Amino acid sequence: MERIGYYFKNALALKSGISNIDFCEGKILHFREKDYVENLKNTIQPICAGILMTKSGKILTIQKDDNSIGQNSLEKHKTLLFVGGHLNYLDRDYNASNTFLNGARREIKEELGLDIFLNCEEVLKSFIVYIPSSQKTAKHLGVMHTLLLDDEFQPSFCEGKANFIDIDKALKLDNLEDWSKSIAQEIAI
Repeated sequence: MERIGYYFKNALALKSGISNIDFCEGKILHFREKDYVENLKNTIQPICAGILMTKSGKILTIQKDDNSIGQNSLEKHKTLLFVGGHLNYLDRDYNASNTFLNGARREIKEELGLDIFLNCEEVLKSFIVYIPSSQKTAKHLGVMHTLLLDDEFQPSFCEGKANFIDIDKALKLDNLEDWSKSIAQEIAI
């Protein structure tokens, strides 16, 4: 069974919105089986993700199929500007920033078939998104890495649709998922 990462809430000074990724440095990151962690109270699970942008001004958008998400998922009928998932025990590194980037790289490889080690020009910006608008979102924080790619690629995303569109167009989409709304504001700066 997969062992995922989590923090105890009292170890983090979380605020709603965008935060600097460095606030996780020096905090104890725990790992346990996913089912166990999902039932813990007063914990936060980092979701490691990549925001894939091209030099030509495009961003990858994701729309998940109804079959690939739960009936009450907050991602249902929404557009995501990121791809990612839970931090895995095997992603661990000597500091939180590298651990989170390893998680994002693994998730991108699993979900899109893209090896970021080979295809990423640079990491433009890393930040935390935390929007505790529901019981479920209060238990997760997004660790986002804006990754610059040389060019578009055809994603092998089998859980829905993945397309590159102009960044300006993506920022104006009216069906953005909550984290993606914050991402849009952050990358528009």
